[in-house]
Amino acid sequence: MEGLVQGLLTALILALIAMHLGSSWRRWQVEEWARSMRLELTPRNRTFVRSYIRRTRILRTGCGVAGLLTPVIYMAFVGEPIPQPFDFGLLNGLVGYLVGAVVAELLLKRPKAMVPTAALVPRDLRDYLPSALTITLRATAAAGLMLLLIYLSVPERVSRSPEILPPWMVMVSMILLILVGIELLQRYIVGRPQSAVEGDLVQADDAVRSASLHALAGAGIALELIIVGAEIAAVGTIIDIQLLRWVLPWIGLACGLVALGSWMHVSRPDHWQVRRTHHGATA
Repeated sequence: MEGLVQGLLTALILALIAMHLGSSWRRWQVEEWARSMRLELTPRNRTFVRSYIRRTRILRTGCGVAGLLTPVIYMAFVGEPIPQPFDFGLLNGLVGYLVGAVVAELLLKRPKAMVPTAALVPRDLRDYLPSALTITLRATAAAGLMLLLIYLSVPERVSRSPEILPPWMVMVSMILLILVGIELLQRYIVGRPQSAVEGDLVQADDAVRSASLHALAGAGIALELIIVGAEIAAVGTIIDIQLLRWVLPWIGLACGLVALGSWMHVSRPDHWQVRRTHHGATA
């Protein structure tokens, strides 16, 4: 049963990723991206948007692929399998994607005013990202912690060797690191200085910030859901109730698919517009 579930999961993951990559080319066109962000392109902001798209697409894809290939790269240089708890498969790929999104944001050269001035209009995370996504990230992290407690409390676990999941301290650290790390990065991106430039450039800069925040939210929710799915499947593997041993691995598989779906959907904020509309104050 476990081999069948893993085989189906691998096949479905590859199919979904292939579909996502196939449909993403049009989404990364400047006009399509601007339309999805409800951004009006102008001769001034088009170059900035094109630069963001080019750098972001390369870094997200490259780092994501590098994450997926981490075990292979490690084996090539060290000559033995990557040690636990670092052999996480798809989770490694999402971590790489997350790193690529952050690096692309940090390396982006934002529009500068001819005279050094900064916009003083307050910026809030909720203006750039739906509150529902922040709540979902926190809820999935809470679910991961609760399921880990359930896994540790299953009586049959003590008689099963080796452990199916990494040590509980590693699991807790992963769950909290994803949650806290994502939120801190999001708030950092929102709080980065913004020059008091022309309105169309400010709107483009806001759209770029929002897109980066959505990418972080999508990757973070997907990472937490993958952990939740692994925990559900682990409980189904060690518990002695036959019905749950059959059902829970499939629920874990479903969580993995929902994780991929949420990443693909949330990371491309179709028809989302930044709610901040006033850009007048400078310093």
